[in-house]
Amino acid sequence: MGWRALVHEARQRLAAEGFDLLEACSRLRLADLEEEGLRLAPDGFRPDALTLVVGNGRALWPVVRDRVSRGELAPDADPVDRHSEATMERLGQDLRASFGAPRIALHFAHRRDAEGSYLPFQRIAAATGFAELGPAHLALRPDVGPWFALRALVLIDVPGPPVDEPPRRASLCAGCDAPCRAALERAAASGATWRDWLAVRDACPVGREARYGDAQLRYHYTKDPAAFDG
Repeated sequence: MGWRALVHEARQRLAAEGFDLLEACSRLRLADLEEEGLRLAPDGFRPDALTLVVGNGRALWPVVRDRVSRGELAPDADPVDRHSEATMERLGQDLRASFGAPRIALHFAHRRDAEGSYLPFQRIAAATGFAELGPAHLALRPDVGPWFALRALVLIDVPGPPVDEPPRRASLCAGCDAPCRAALERAAASGATWRDWLAVRDACPVGREARYGDAQLRYHYTKDPAAFDG
């Protein structure tokens, strides 16, 4: 069973559920973080296990909004997080059923680990080539800029891609005068609102055409269930 077939299947299934951003690599890309004490897999997992970093841009919002409108997700019970959990768990089940895939380890950006800490998903994104960290501590990609969310890390106990795949991208921030940094300083001031934090993302010149719609932005920054109305 090759990693390419697993990645293709995972990409198709996840995209249908609104998770339109995925990076596949070897667990070896996270070796430095694991040496610092980050625990990503149970004992016995391959050091080169196939690793999927999963995120979403605008595509997730209509999927979750539709599920809320049909009563499948409650708007006041973190429907985005619940949809993420259900989708990744179902993905693991489907890969095992279709491919006889061995052990799978799941981590979520919104869940704390056994020690009460969140995994450093931005550092994971940078180490795997999923995204770059900008000067305002935002992760950004060439296709959507900073307009995405990191959702899950999926490790599958089969050999992943060679460690030099995918190739490292050129820096998106090289040569930029970093307007995001000034926006961050304003947002960090006392009395800042969620719109001030939104302004940090808006200051980035990369991927402006991928900016979230108003309802998605409102939910992203406030978790207001009324964002699903209409």
